[in-house]
Amino acid sequence: MNDFVIRSPSTLNTPPGGQQPLDGQVQVQDVGQLDGHVVQIVDQPDHQLQGEVLLPPDQGPPHHPVLQARLVATPPDVRSLARETLPSREALIDRIGAPPKRDITLLGLTLHKMSTGYKDVLDKLDNYHAALARCNAPQDLNAPDVDGHSGAKLDQLDHLLDLHEALEALEKSLQSYEEGGQHTHKDAMRTLLVQVREERDMVAGVLRQVDDLEGKPSVGLNDVIAFQRIHPDLSLAEVETLVKQGWNVQDYGAMWQMTLEPHGLTESDVREAVRLGYDLDTVRAYHEARLPINEGSRSRARIDGELKPLGKGAINSVFKGEVELEDGKRMTGVFKAEKPGTETFADAAKTAGIGVERPCWALRSVVTSRLDQRLGLGVIPRTEIVVHEGQLGSVMELAKGTSPNTHGNFSMPLPPDIAQYLREDPEVLRNYVLSRGFTGGEMEGDTLKVFNEELRGVPDENGDRVEVLQGRSGRVALDYGDPVLRRDVTKLQWLDALTGQVDRHGQNYFVERGEDGKVLGVKGIDNDIAFGNQITDANATSKVGFQALHSDGGEFDSHFKGGLLPTVVDRATYDALMALTPEQIQSDCEGLLAPDEIAATLARLAQIQTHLKELEGNGGVLETLEDWRSPEVTKRLGLNQDIKGPIDRLQARLQSEGKSAFVIERDIGNLKSRMMREGTTYGYLARERVLLETGKLGSSPTPTLDVIDMGQWVRLLQSVDEMTAPSTTQDAPQ
Repeated sequence: MNDFVIRSPSTLNTPPGGQQPLDGQVQVQDVGQLDGHVVQIVDQPDHQLQGEVLLPPDQGPPHHPVLQARLVATPPDVRSLARETLPSREALIDRIGAPPKRDITLLGLTLHKMSTGYKDVLDKLDNYHAALARCNAPQDLNAPDVDGHSGAKLDQLDHLLDLHEALEALEKSLQSYEEGGQHTHKDAMRTLLVQVREERDMVAGVLRQVDDLEGKPSVGLNDVIAFQRIHPDLSLAEVETLVKQGWNVQDYGAMWQMTLEPHGLTESDVREAVRLGYDLDTVRAYHEARLPINEGSRSRARIDGELKPLGKGAINSVFKGEVELEDGKRMTGVFKAEKPGTETFADAAKTAGIGVERPCWALRSVVTSRLDQRLGLGVIPRTEIVVHEGQLGSVMELAKGTSPNTHGNFSMPLPPDIAQYLREDPEVLRNYVLSRGFTGGEMEGDTLKVFNEELRGVPDENGDRVEVLQGRSGRVALDYGDPVLRRDVTKLQWLDALTGQVDRHGQNYFVERGEDGKVLGVKGIDNDIAFGNQITDANATSKVGFQALHSDGGEFDSHFKGGLLPTVVDRATYDALMALTPEQIQSDCEGLLAPDEIAATLARLAQIQTHLKELEGNGGVLETLEDWRSPEVTKRLGLNQDIKGPIDRLQARLQSEGKSAFVIERDIGNLKSRMMREGTTYGYLARERVLLETGKLGSSPTPTLDVIDMGQWVRLLQSVDEMTAPSTTQDAPQ
């Protein structure tokens, strides 16, 4: 058994055996096994990478002599280590630990030849390196034809035949050495024989490819052999592609090295990376993000300019910047970097069946966007994969509007007349936002910036308590009778049922309103906690639905924020979902989601389509926008629930019974929780309405901004101003 010592690039400190490093510093990085051999990988500075350099062998155990210490340009793929260049004469002598013995001579006459087998191997090894040097020499690929055959091809065939013959001769010499009874270095020679056979097979493969080539070769033998050492299955066309794309052997080897690492690239990823024209930095970005490389996951956007911090979600921080799309369009986008295996992995994602080590958040967001586009729902911003400054993530078009639930500071566009009034009288603005429970506000153009932070004591890294500004919860009131709001939020709920989205809380969708306060549209954001393989039922995206299916009657908190299947649908959404086929799902998801995740999506689609047929029969399919205003739809959406009345009655009864403030607050809190559970069974709208209305009650109401209320308040002040303003009318001249 023998030891390999492999040198690879980096900058660390001490080489094995205490030797002085070559023009830099070296440190052991890894030790492993290869076919019974101990393999030691160490690091070495980039400026030493000018080919292979031989070092004195380290001192190993007597029964484990070191074979060879080498500097290799990249951390080698250990599966192809035997395909490295064969050692030189000096390296083999160094590996064995002693040169061949001298012949016994007397007066110029050879009395007895010594180490004949050893010397023959060295001679054959010299012949191999000479033949290899001819293959690696610069070649004229435009050499004139000879008898109708490409001169360059004939040259390559000649060189390859010479190399193959040299390897066959070396193999025979090593076999003879093995069969000799008196030879003492058989371990080293056996190892070399394995390398020779690997090299011979590789050269034979190249020889066949060149022989089958029609016309002249397009790439030199030096490149073909170098790339074949890393991946012997490469065709000449693939080598040509690598060379044309600017790949060098070192970088290509580094890419293959990524296939050995935990959650690393696959061979398919490597081939796709070459086909798509990726460079090493892009491949490394996919590798670090643990995303597959294929046509579906291809980057279709480019961030143009600087990214600015925008906020922080449950999984990751987000940034805003300008984005140029593949089709030439531009948009303001939100960039979220992919971070697999993060410590902040959401509990809901684990329960849904999303893998912690390889979650592929960006792909889940992209598939959600593509399904929205296919269905024509328009409730998800366009989302694409992007690689920015070596980091892979998703970029989503910036959604307009405001979420119904907020945390910390937020912005809201206002009608121009209201915005103008508040800009001209900041004191009025300040008084209004303070009266609604916020900490301040200011105008930027027609946009109101609302401040909702407060100083709180938190421990610092040393455990000392410090005061920091932290965001508070807030609400933005909506007109739950608005037909566009009802229709579009319900559309989003249908799409979430299809995608298995379990994180659609009130901060994860935006409502855009026009100058008159009416809703223009709804967009779902933060769409990555979706497509878990455990969500095989379309109702299981809600806490209630999942518990009914999986808790066996016990209490279980899935942390899900989805809803049950809606009891109403607009005609366009009905038609789109009914027309959606399993083949289309496969097309949109293939290569981006795991097979079991696609299977779960197909199961949800089948259940959705069955439920839609039931709605067609019971009047749940709405034909016009006005249909969404009807009392029947209000009831189906759970928006007819009396919230304030039961709470007031309970509070009055408890007070009349002389209950303590603690008991009153506890029982009212329990009633609110029951109302929330009931609202959740209806869907997003009923849930947010319960939160809004219950948040207004109690001794510490949740800060709430109501644009309609604000407009009425401003117009009242305007009326007062007009009535109290001094008259500027003058008598007309006589």
